[in-house]
Parts: sequence; C-alpha cells; structure tokens
Amino acid sequence: MVVSFTLQDRKKIFWGIVGILLLGFLIYSNTLQVPFIFDDRGVITENQATKSLPLALRNVSSHRYVGYLSFALNYAYGRLAVRGYHITNIAIHIANALILFSLLRLFFSIPGMQKKDSSKDFLVFSSVFLFLVHPIQTQAVAYLSQRFASLATLFYLTSLLFYIKARLCQTGAEEKRLFKTIGFFSVSLLSAVLAMKTKEIAFTLPIMAFLCEIYFFGFRDKNNKIRGIAPAFLLLLVPIGFVLSGVIIAGKSLGDVAASIDSLSRDTVQISRSDYLLTQFKVVTTYLRLMILPMNQNLDYDYPISTTLLSQDMILPFSVFGFLIFLAVATYKRARLVSFGIAWFFVALLVESSVIPIRDLINEHRMYLPSIGLCVASMAAVDRIVQHQRGKIGLIVMVVVFLAVGTMNRNRVWQTPGTLWSDVISKAPNNARAYNNLGIVHKELKFYGTANDLFERALQTDKNYTAVYYNLGDVQYMLGNYEKALEYLDTAMKGTKDNLLHVDILNKMGRTYGAMGRREQAIDSLQKAIALYPSSHVFRNNLAVQYIKAERFDDAIVELEKAVNYAPDLDYLYLNLANAYAGKGDETKRTMMFEKAQEIRRAKQP
Repeated sequence: MVVSFTLQDRKKIFWGIVGILLLGFLIYSNTLQVPFIFDDRGVITENQATKSLPLALRNVSSHRYVGYLSFALNYAYGRLAVRGYHITNIAIHIANALILFSLLRLFFSIPGMQKKDSSKDFLVFSSVFLFLVHPIQTQAVAYLSQRFASLATLFYLTSLLFYIKARLCQTGAEEKRLFKTIGFFSVSLLSAVLAMKTKEIAFTLPIMAFLCEIYFFGFRDKNNKIRGIAPAFLLLLVPIGFVLSGVIIAGKSLGDVAASIDSLSRDTVQISRSDYLLTQFKVVTTYLRLMILPMNQNLDYDYPISTTLLSQDMILPFSVFGFLIFLAVATYKRARLVSFGIAWFFVALLVESSVIPIRDLINEHRMYLPSIGLCVASMAAVDRIVQHQRGKIGLIVMVVVFLAVGTMNRNRVWQTPGTLWSDVISKAPNNARAYNNLGIVHKELKFYGTANDLFERALQTDKNYTAVYYNLGDVQYMLGNYEKALEYLDTAMKGTKDNLLHVDILNKMGRTYGAMGRREQAIDSLQKAIALYPSSHVFRNNLAVQYIKAERFDDAIVELEKAVNYAPDLDYLYLNLANAYAGKGDETKRTMMFEKAQEIRRAKQP
C-alpha cells in the first residue's frame, strides 16, 4: 500500500519532530550532571569490559551485549565524563518518541484503521507527547545504567515499525514488491536481535507482532492465513535461536538444558515463582497508579512480598486486573486502539511481572516499554469520550505541561546521591539498602560518624545485610578502630556471596592488617585478592606498599610494574616505584620513576 503525504501532512510531521526534539531535551536538560549512582558502579565505572572497547566487542555471549557495548562506546569517547552518557540516554529517549510517532502514523495506513484526520492527529501527537514527558520515564533516562530499558525499547519499536511496513507491502498494490518486503522484514529481524541482546524484555516482541496481526491485519487473507502468521512466527525464532545456540555450544544434555532454563528464568532463589506472581498483581496496580498520578515516585521501594490469595490487600489488584481485561475485550471491536493499548501493557510486562523472580520486586524503569500501551489506550479513550476538538486538545496540552513540570521536578531529586537516597528514606523508612547507600555517601564525604550511624540503622532493619558489615569495617578503619574493623570485615566475609565484594573485603583486611603492623597477614590477604582479581592496579599497589614496608623491594617492583601496565597514567604508581628503587639503592631508576610521576601530574593540570 502506497502511503502519500500532502503538504499539510509534511508540516505536521515537521513540527511534530521539532516539538519532540525541543521538549525532550528541555525536560531532561537538568540531568546532564547527575553523577554515577548505585548500579552504575557495576555496569560502568568499575566494569573492565566497559572500559575496553575491544573487550566489549568480543563479549558477544553477554545477554546484554548491545547495552554494554553502548557504554563502552561512551567510555571510549569521553572516559567517565558523565555528560556524554546522559546526552546518549536523552537522545535514546527522544529517538523512541520519534519512532513511536512514525509507528502510530503507520498504524493508520493499515486497511480498516483509517480515521478522520483530526482523530488521527490527536491520537498520534497526544500519545507520543504523553510518553515523552511522563515522570515515570525519569528512572530509565536519568539513571544511566537503566539505559538497557530505553535502548531495548528503541530496537523493539524499530522492529515493529519495519514489521508493519513489510506487512503493508504484502497488501494491495504493493504485493509484488518482493525485494522491498524482504528488506523491511530483514531490518525488523535485525532490530529484534539487537533488542533481545540489549535486555530480556524484548523476548515479548514476537507476541507483540502477533497482537498487531490480530488487531490490525486480522489475518484477512482467508485463502492464505499462513502469510499473515509466518512473519510473526519468524520473529519467534529469534529467542528460540538464542536458547538453542547456547545449548549446542555448551553441549548440554536435556536435563542440563531444563536446569539452565530454570536458572536463567530467575534472578533469585529467595522468592518462589508463585509468591513473585502474587506480588506482581499489587506491583502492577502501583504502576497504574503512577501512570495516573505520578506522585511519591521512588528509586528503591520497600515492597512486601505477597504469599496468599486470601488477603484483603489482594482485592483491589484483582479487581483492577479484572476491569482491564473486561475493558480490553469490550472495546476490541468498538475502540480497537483502547483494547490494543491494554494488551500492549500486559504483554510488555510479561518478562518482569510474571513468574520470573527478580530481587527487586518493583522498579519504575520497567514501565518504560509498557507505558506506551497505556498512553495509546488512554488517548484513544479520550478521543472517543471528548467530542469537542478544541476541548480535548486543551485538556491534553494541560496534562502534558503538568507532567513535563513533574518530570523536571523529579529530575532534581537525582542531582546527588545524597538527595536521591534521602528521598528514598523519606518514602521507605525501613529500607536497609537506602540507609546503607546514604551511609556510603557520607563515608565518601569523610563524615564518618554520620556514616556509622546510618550503617547501624541499616543493620537494625536487616541484620543479615553483608555489605553493611563491610562498610562498617571501612568506617571503623577510618576512625582508627582497627580491631573492630577486622570484626566487621570478618562478619562480612562469612556472609558474602558476591565475588566483587569478597575481593574488596580481602583488600580492606590487608589494609587494616598493614595499619596494625601485622605485615604477613596483610600480604596474605592482598595476595588472595589479586589471585581473584589480577587486573586490579589498586590491589597490586596496596600489596607493593606492604612489600616496601617489609623491605621486600624486588617483590614491590614486580607488583608495581604490573599495576602500571593496567593503569599507566597514575602518578602515585610511579612514586611508589621510585620508593622501591630507592630502597634498593638504584638512584638512576628512582629518578626516572619520580620524573615520570611529575610528568603525569603536569599533563593533568589545566
């Protein structure tokens, strides 16, 4: 089917694009200096794969390969300058709005979906701007490591866009344009692969393609229904292919495959699938409340786990679900976009709000893709209910302005880790993780007394929180209480299952033993840390310092030379090398290392 645009259409498209670009950048312009926070440590700042573009390119087996590759590209061009990462996140969000704009316009090119221009324009513009400015998107945009959600959505929407384009080529006068059809399907498949290698939410893409068939194409070709099903089925082969390729490469038995699937389809064994599913009924109700009234947003909710159907707090969630399902069925013929939007919402939530247990029961960034369905459904409902054209345009303009202001206000909470975690505590006063992370903020500011109090408050809420013992050990070291520091670190060591934390504990124990003059124990702890994390220049430097104090200068030089290979631009490594050579009496090399350190310092001066 040929889609032609009048001059009036072109003007609308132009101003629509300009509006999306300007408004999208405006409302997120106050996030450009938001620092790295929380998960950004493991994903960006302390992730060696992110800091090496060649390593990131080779890491194809990663489930989130494309997402990590995007962070590696940011690092390659701007190191840890946070502005570049935020510009990328904002650009992805704006790109998603533009692709959604194109996708919704394309929907109205499908036979049977044509509407009068006023309704079509209202539905497209209002849905897109609602998605663009809604405060629930702030976590996926301002929180750098949640780029996975927005980037996966970009490829997801692109795949659907070209899927619809390909299907339109199979109708009417376009039926003979085989090469164009194949080209569109190829782009759709490629985008699907990229989406699924960015975040697992994209595995719902084949189901969404089937929804498009049901709602928009309706398997109209009675003589060849396979033609309508085949493209969506082809998308379904992508996630199946990922699973099978992993099985073939690993050479696993059927029993091993079943175990692997069970393991991969859960993030934690602490929550059963049935309890997680029950809890998600309440979580989804919270998501709906946030979409309608985006107040009391929170980075880290303190959400209780539901374990039984027979409780009063399950009445509202089940009622809401029942109403939405009824509404989707009732509007299937009369208001198809309302029904489709509701179906989109449920399908897009299938991975994260069903029977796949995830440690964090609720996260606002999980609504990034599902919110599109609610935006479309709500605007389609408004279009049918409010008949006066100026009235509904005025209503949506007020809503968009209100939401845009809400987004900018919410972004202010993200300006520092201190304001963010204080906000979490104000809304979830029993959240141990929030107290721990706010304690880390004060520890880094060297407010050790306040940090210690916050860590103790975290333990009052959760006495089994291993990371808190680690942080208490660190604070007690700073306060000079070395014996107490070792007690906390030993407790952390016994409780940790996190490899990175385990290595950090060994490093801190080595440092503490060294401060106490227990040199051999310090060396032993640091050697164990390096055995687990050999590429750490920090651990090697710390070990070298202990060697220097023990007058084992040759051993110190060996460790420092390895450290320099990993981090050649750190002046203190060369200063320590100078000290080691001085201990050996090699004045020539001492001078060389000292001058190298001075050269690096001068190069870093503005």
